[in-house]
Amino acid sequence: MSEIDFSGKVIIENLGKEKTIKVYPYQEKWKTNLVKIWLILWSICGAIVLLELFSNISKEQKLFMAIYIVFWLYFELKMLAVIRWRTAGLECLRFAENKLILEKTVHGKGFPIEIPVDEIKKVNVPEISKASFAAVFNNSYWLEGQETIVIETNQKKYGFGFQLKKSDSEKIMKEILRQLQKKK
Repeated sequence: MSEIDFSGKVIIENLGKEKTIKVYPYQEKWKTNLVKIWLILWSICGAIVLLELFSNISKEQKLFMAIYIVFWLYFELKMLAVIRWRTAGLECLRFAENKLILEKTVHGKGFPIEIPVDEIKKVNVPEISKASFAAVFNNSYWLEGQETIVIETNQKKYGFGFQLKKSDSEKIMKEILRQLQKKK
């Protein structure tokens, strides 16, 4: 078993004839702790509004609070997902026989996607301007972010490599292309 580790986030493993690329989420403990504090405060705010919903107030106020609770719950669940992803997430890309297996797991649980190698038409790193709002937004710590590598088939596009640096994405893309050439 040989391993190549670059940037402390990406590991390429050779297990006999099988090659695995593992991508761990970017994590900074102090930022994760800030997100957790924000989530606690957000939960308290939601609980207060939820309690007020059952007090003696007008129908218009209840409607407003009910709508607020829906938005509150959405952001509550999104932040829980981000914290789980940052602390226990893993992306895995595995070449096995004549298929490419993509899997995004949290706490070891996920759904693998099997793509036959002969169906893959293109692998690329999409170009996003660093100055664009989308680039800044997708690289923010409170989001899971966006995939930096796209694997295209005739039917669908699959993403891989959340919030990777461009240099890491290009190294992974080259490794994917090298493995695809071996398999075809």
